Amino acid sequence: MDLTEKKFAEIADLLISGMVCIIEKKTGKIDSHPKDMDFFESEENLWEELIEKVEEDWDSYILFDPMPSNKSFDVMNDFADDLDEGDLKLSLHNALNKSKPFHNFKCIVDNSGEFRQKWFDFQLQENIKWVKMQYESELD
Repeated sequence: MDLTEKKFAEIADLLISGMVCIIEKKTGKIDSHPKDMDFFESEENLWEELIEKVEEDWDSYILFDPMPSNKSFDVMNDFADDLDEGDLKLSLHNALNKSKPFHNFKCIVDNSGEFRQKWFDFQLQENIKWVKMQYESELD
């Protein structure tokens, strides 16, 4: 099964939003569920059927996990490094070196005008690379 660039991007976008993605090897069908489902303990789990189906037949699926936080931190740092010298670059690096770096980075980017979209584009491209790496490791 070969995945298209569109499917890689779809999976990457779902991972960014906090989902775990599963792709059925035969059909290429993408399913997803929230990474953290502890908040469903008192409710019916809407993804229970999907999870059971995958657990019963692991070999028929590829699982894509979101980036770990240390890798996500590196992506934020790389984005800041790629910026031209200036206040935004300095602010982002300062935010990453304080406590709560993810929150601080997000607050600065959300108020950075045109750079907000540049961050989203950069983040998506890095997550597509992450998805491709996971996919290629499954093929080995």
